[in-house]
Amino acid sequence: MASRRLIGLEIRGAASTGHLVRVLPLAALTPFVSLWPQFGSPFIPGMVAAFLALEPFYNNTLNMWPGQLTAYGLLPADWILYLRAKNCATALITLGVVGLLMILTAYMQPATPGPGEASACALYLLSVLFPMLSAGNVVSWQQPRARIGWGLEDAAAGLVMLLILGLVSLPYALLSALEQREMFLVLYSCIAAAIWWFKAIPRAAGRIHEQFSTLWHKTQTSSP
Repeated sequence: MASRRLIGLEIRGAASTGHLVRVLPLAALTPFVSLWPQFGSPFIPGMVAAFLALEPFYNNTLNMWPGQLTAYGLLPADWILYLRAKNCATALITLGVVGLLMILTAYMQPATPGPGEASACALYLLSVLFPMLSAGNVVSWQQPRARIGWGLEDAAAGLVMLLILGLVSLPYALLSALEQREMFLVLYSCIAAAIWWFKAIPRAAGRIHEQFSTLWHKTQTSSP
């Protein structure tokens, strides 16, 4: 299990970067967008907004601030431990942001969403969270960014995030059509969590260890 101290350090580090400010404009807009009845569920915009706002935490987790990857190179890094701590911190931050957006969304609804909609939201989040973390680790070592901001590179990263979210949402859409969907979705989520913890993280850690010099060079030469 990743050290609770490391997870706490990652959460404090993420908060200190100011990247969570991305949540604020979406938190102001999402409750109004959720009023559009064509979405089917009022929680869909909030879920998409949460992952979009937290894109750097998933897809650029190795270099959340300038020089972070360099700092890793100066220390004897246990990449499996670091990735597990980073991913656990990202998961906790995601739960907090999703919870905030869901509360704001529920407050703005003409009729209070029922337990069924809240349950579906929770099952959806559980089904996509671990595949999103696994995919984010791959993107992080394949395409590390030197800076995180509001430029064209960040807009492109946001589009990639939405594409990944759409792909990992397909199992939820398929399993939701089954009669005992809750059981199948929980089972699928448990399998996805096991793959993420025991397969995806060690594989990504091995690639980072092997290609660290190339990754570091990318963060020095990519556009600021």
